[in-house]
Amino acid sequence: MNVDSNLISDLGEQIKRLEARVVGFENHSKADCFMSEIPGPNELDEATTSSEAHGTDIDHPANLSFIPYVRKCTFAEFKNRFSQDDARYAVDVLVSGLLFEQEYLEEQGLRDRLFEHGKPSSRASKQKAVAIVKETNRSNDELRNDQSGRTWIRRIRLQAPALLQILARVQGETWSTRPRTYDRPFCTLLHFHPQVKQALAELEEKWSTQSEGHHTPGMTPRDDGYEQEEEDLIDDSQATLAILRSYVEFIDEEVVPESHHYDNLDYSSDEKIMFSDLCYLFQPGEYIYKPLEGESSGEGCDHRMGQRLWRVFFVNDAIRNYNLTPPDHRKYSNTEPSEDDSIYFTVHAYHIDYTGDEFCIVTNVFRISPFEAWKPINALPIYPLRFNPNHETYLEISQAIGGLVLKFIESKHAFYNSWTIMRTPRGGFATDANGVVMKHPEYINSEVMVDFVEAFQACPSWRPKRTVIKTEFTNKINISDDFAIRYWSGKDRVKLLRETTEIIPYRTGVHYLKRNKFVLEDPFLATVSRNDQSGQPTTKVFLRREEKILLHCRVFAYVFQERKFAQLDASRLKSSERNFDALDSLKIPAATKELIQGSVRGHFLLKEAEGPKGDEVMSLDVIQGKGTGLFILLHGVPGVGKTATAEAVAQANGKPLFKITCGDIGLTPVQVETSLRAIFRLASIWDCILLMDEVDTFFSQRSKGDSSITKNALVSVFLRVLDYYTGILFLTTNRAGALDEAFKSRIHYKIYYPPLTKDQTLDIWKLNIRRLRRINEQAEEKLPLEIVDSRVLEFAEHQFDDSNKRGAGQWNGRQIRNAFQVARSLAYYDAMPEVDQINNGGSNTPARPAVLDVKYFHMMHEMTETFDHYMLEVFSGMNDGQLALEMEHRADHVKGDRYRRSAPAREDNNDRYNGYNGRSPFDSLSRQESAGPSRTTSHWGSGKSLSVPGPPQRYPPRSPTGTLLAGYDGIIMDDADSGLGLQPTSPKSGHRQPTQPLGDAMFEGEYRFQGAKIGSLAPSFGSSGFRSFGRSSGTYGFGRDTRREIDIDVEQGYRMERNGHGKRERS
Repeated sequence: MNVDSNLISDLGEQIKRLEARVVGFENHSKADCFMSEIPGPNELDEATTSSEAHGTDIDHPANLSFIPYVRKCTFAEFKNRFSQDDARYAVDVLVSGLLFEQEYLEEQGLRDRLFEHGKPSSRASKQKAVAIVKETNRSNDELRNDQSGRTWIRRIRLQAPALLQILARVQGETWSTRPRTYDRPFCTLLHFHPQVKQALAELEEKWSTQSEGHHTPGMTPRDDGYEQEEEDLIDDSQATLAILRSYVEFIDEEVVPESHHYDNLDYSSDEKIMFSDLCYLFQPGEYIYKPLEGESSGEGCDHRMGQRLWRVFFVNDAIRNYNLTPPDHRKYSNTEPSEDDSIYFTVHAYHIDYTGDEFCIVTNVFRISPFEAWKPINALPIYPLRFNPNHETYLEISQAIGGLVLKFIESKHAFYNSWTIMRTPRGGFATDANGVVMKHPEYINSEVMVDFVEAFQACPSWRPKRTVIKTEFTNKINISDDFAIRYWSGKDRVKLLRETTEIIPYRTGVHYLKRNKFVLEDPFLATVSRNDQSGQPTTKVFLRREEKILLHCRVFAYVFQERKFAQLDASRLKSSERNFDALDSLKIPAATKELIQGSVRGHFLLKEAEGPKGDEVMSLDVIQGKGTGLFILLHGVPGVGKTATAEAVAQANGKPLFKITCGDIGLTPVQVETSLRAIFRLASIWDCILLMDEVDTFFSQRSKGDSSITKNALVSVFLRVLDYYTGILFLTTNRAGALDEAFKSRIHYKIYYPPLTKDQTLDIWKLNIRRLRRINEQAEEKLPLEIVDSRVLEFAEHQFDDSNKRGAGQWNGRQIRNAFQVARSLAYYDAMPEVDQINNGGSNTPARPAVLDVKYFHMMHEMTETFDHYMLEVFSGMNDGQLALEMEHRADHVKGDRYRRSAPAREDNNDRYNGYNGRSPFDSLSRQESAGPSRTTSHWGSGKSLSVPGPPQRYPPRSPTGTLLAGYDGIIMDDADSGLGLQPTSPKSGHRQPTQPLGDAMFEGEYRFQGAKIGSLAPSFGSSGFRSFGRSSGTYGFGRDTRREIDIDVEQGYRMERNGHGKRERS
């Protein structure tokens, strides 16, 4: 088989070139790594280039005369030499625009279609090649004209050996004379440009001196005694001076201005930027802003969705893939975009966080994907803060938030009324206290305790990742561009003379030099590094304004209402300070207030005396560490201020109130002990006032039997842990009779809260009116409200008097507050336009000022009394107080400290209140247009109405001469302060034995013996006022009075005997 020798020769040459390229890339891959210390220069071995495979000299001859001029070229001119002069310019500059990729494709296509040799195999082939070249040249001319309006410098090639040697010297390296090409943005050339200008100044001074001293123009530094190493090949001549001057002038005039183009611009410039110029925009020390996804320029900054403000300390250019020459950013890689930072422009930035012990640096890496042409700066994923229209305001807000973070880290106790933060500083979804990723924020309205240490102990994943930014270095990498520079015999490209490649500084380490300079010069970063080496914490004294701006708004706090840790917004926190208003507004005796406040304050004074080291104060208990707490029991009917007392005392002492319930501590002894110890520990650390509401749930009486083992174990564990609690504990209950005996002895003192008196009730009504007026003043422009207080207070007085006569239905403080809340809403609703009421839409603002009138309280009274009547039916005619007494939980008839009985007196059936606009408000008010028969409380069709029974007779008297006070031992004081001595007896004995005859006197509220036989005694009920509740047209009123005085053993309609559940059944 005949084989063309030329073909074999061509194949051999191609194989050699491919081998050279493979060797070059192997050297590149071995060097492509980062090091933590400064390595030696990693110069590409120039003997492995394809040009040397041709046997050509790739270095410029030292004696070659270079033209001291900067030549601007198209891509075809940049990669081809059509004459000898084309290779003699000191600097070649590639200038192109948006059509650069097409220029590259034209050149690449031409090379693919031409022969590899300058001598064509036939005349036809030669003519075809010439035609192809002409066609390509026309296309290149068209491309040049099409983008003449907007072009920029893309690459700079240094060709003069003297210039290369000067740049090598200022960088501390040793280079060959091979050309070096730098891509935009020319960071290396710009960084070392001041040293190059200094070298130029030295040369100018030298030749100026030599000119004045009449030295010969060709004199070298050696002739003048200038010390120079042998390997220094710098041609220190006037030619070198001219070359260096032309280079410096070009950089000063065309490169440096572009690098500083964005320095003094802000949002008002509406400037755009190219991807290759991003390092001009992001400099170490620059504050950058990270907008939210979809946020338009100028919108408000929601810092709760992540840290918006960062500070740059390092940037890194995208590293091009030189398998394709053009720096077109769609061609960086032959694969799809990945997480590899080499295809992104990366910005390394930091913000300041708190670890609980010190302030630390938290870093983040932002990546900007390649994009074509120009892009608005404020459309970037991140951009300098100065390009945000609200940058000044945001700086002020960030500084204020930083101050709040510092404030609450120190003060800790605060109040929060807003949403939780659901994003981490980096913008990812945060996790809650259980480690579950949060998809939606929670609304918090509670006292909180800011404590990073305890939060991180409970939720370790919340702890910020502390970073110390130190100096770093990288090895330098140079590679060879595969797209060779070709030397032709002419522009027709008929004959290829030779080809060579150029050195590409792939990684120069300039960005690391800038980074290290900033790290060493920034006071805070340098301080953090020193403190890390010495083991000292970085406290707030090291924070300047620049660092406070970088503090994230997120604080970690314990939410007392939710009993868990949460991530909160510091800008929504409000200081919790001592406030005596709540304590002053409590309607309890002054002596009681003084007792509680004095004992609580004294306890805190003793704790303060321990000092920061926790020096133990002598305890009165013989067992060390036991009995140092203060436990106060508040018992009585619901809604009279027991819980409010604990809350008011906490506010008066500036301490947080820590409420716990049965659900917070578990149901098993192990859970209870673990939970209690954790709660008591937090309460002691934070100086909380601990409140256990409805304590009878925890400390009910122990009993015998297998079914009671668990309950007894819970009580025992609770009592044991309670003995060693050192803080203040308030306990409230409305079932004092159910408490365990051992628990009672552990309480320092017990305070009884009797039902509200008339004066207390009216004071509470007035207090709610004042509060409502104060709220109205704050929201007067949006929701004006007029309060008819005289009519409201008149209603309150009559409602109390009527309820007191009937012995039931009296509103407590909580019910009064609820009535005001509902009445206010109804008043606003009535003030809305009628069409909005019907359609449930339109404006939420009332059309006229709302009027809080008495009719809304009549409505509330109607609803409340309807439910009370229903519950009377459920409990066989017994109200809450009577039921509590029946179950030995509470004795509501005890009034204050006088311990006298006060049961509802029998009233005449026709007795009425008068004086409320001429008549009683509890009379039936007929409507002008009745829609139907008025409603009554009759529960069956016979027309009978319910009656409220008086307290039942629990213990029959043994003496016919008088009635005894059941259920009390010791001295009982009546209104006349007369002492009645009673023998200690058991409440369950069924009778009492007086120490002396009581005579025929009957005390008010006394249980009376109605003549029933001994052994079949049943309690009797005094008369009780009860009214059916009706609503007439256009008015609100209470129904007719149906109170009856029936002197019978049992309420009518009920049997005397009880069923298995202890209740009487209807006859």
